[in-house]
Amino acid sequence: MSGPSTGSGFDGLREAHAHVYDFGDALACVDLGGCRSKAELLDTIAGAQPDHTGWIRGMRAMPESWDAPEWPTHAELHDAARGNPCYARSLDIHSLSASTEALARAGIDGDRPDPANGVIVRDESKDATGLLLELACNFVLDAVPAPTFEQRKQTVRASIERFASLGYAEVHDMLSLDWLGPACAELDKEGNLACSVVLHPLFEDCRAELERYPHYACERVRFGGAKVFTDGALNSRTAFMLEPFAHPLEGIERGIALWSEDKLRVAIRECEDMKLPLVAHAIGDAAVRRLLNAIDSTAPKTPGTRIEHAQFVDEHDIPRFARLGVIVSPQPCHLLTDIEPILRLLPHRAHRAFPLRDLWDAYADAGLDPVEHIWFGSDAPVVPPNPEDNIQAAVHRTRAGEPGCPVIAPDQALTEDEARSLMRA
Repeated sequence: MSGPSTGSGFDGLREAHAHVYDFGDALACVDLGGCRSKAELLDTIAGAQPDHTGWIRGMRAMPESWDAPEWPTHAELHDAARGNPCYARSLDIHSLSASTEALARAGIDGDRPDPANGVIVRDESKDATGLLLELACNFVLDAVPAPTFEQRKQTVRASIERFASLGYAEVHDMLSLDWLGPACAELDKEGNLACSVVLHPLFEDCRAELERYPHYACERVRFGGAKVFTDGALNSRTAFMLEPFAHPLEGIERGIALWSEDKLRVAIRECEDMKLPLVAHAIGDAAVRRLLNAIDSTAPKTPGTRIEHAQFVDEHDIPRFARLGVIVSPQPCHLLTDIEPILRLLPHRAHRAFPLRDLWDAYADAGLDPVEHIWFGSDAPVVPPNPEDNIQAAVHRTRAGEPGCPVIAPDQALTEDEARSLMRA
């Protein structure tokens, strides 16, 4: 079922990478994307009221694009939020800064250790600053009161309706919790599911979800694959890179590798046993290479193995996508918000950012149809799922209407027809 016509030439589209519930939930959060400094962020928080959860929750903060890239401390957020529990989450959702009250509700103090694959950033006195990276963010996110199933369902409905209004017929959810499939199926039964939804639960949850799936399966709620995260993200300086960041975090100069190559091979084999493709988040060029190595050595027979994001890919790894028949799902729209972070954090790898032309040509040279192997998405709510943004970034490699705005890797541009073809369901 396709959404209503948008009148913009965008209809029957596929959103290949989104977070359906989070996108709907973000509509109730404070948008920090327009803030250009810590002071502006704090002023925005100070002008906000707690939402239905009782928290002030800010989204889309972009400190790495500021002239002075400095996160607010927990005390600064505490004062701005007037003592209400509060957090400001990064654009890439891989880091957040939490207020004093939020840290207390999350049980984060000087004695709480870092979680596996996460960091509680501390000052020289070993006290938490408020900044949390990767899975440490979950300490605070889990402290927010959980909504009821009905509340979640209505949030999903609002989210899907927004996707449909933009011309999407199909949305791939990339972190599907156990309630999402049943909620979408109920909405479909009620006539309130405006797009098809393709589910991708976390790898470790997939066997249980496969057992539940026959109880709610319907034509417009499908099972897609098993999701894993192999690294972090650019703005949080946790993407796993072949070379160090220009301004790295201490101890993780090349970012964070969340999965070893051996662990990835085990996951691919288990996915084969479940007859599911592995769908893997890999943003840094080292993460992409590690994943390609694991795919190469296991040679999965189940079609649809996917690499999500692939924001940086080394030249030597480009031909391997086609040789292995891997689907790649980039979000070129992220280039529009990442120009400053790319040039500040990875100026020496900027020429490898979003290598769309190389990928298109590699598939074509191998006799494969690029349209069947390159799938655009937005990662909403990381950025709004506006189809025009993907076209702008893929074709022009810079923001529109900003004379003098840097152009990132212009030789990686696609034609407009090519870019549009990668969004069709």
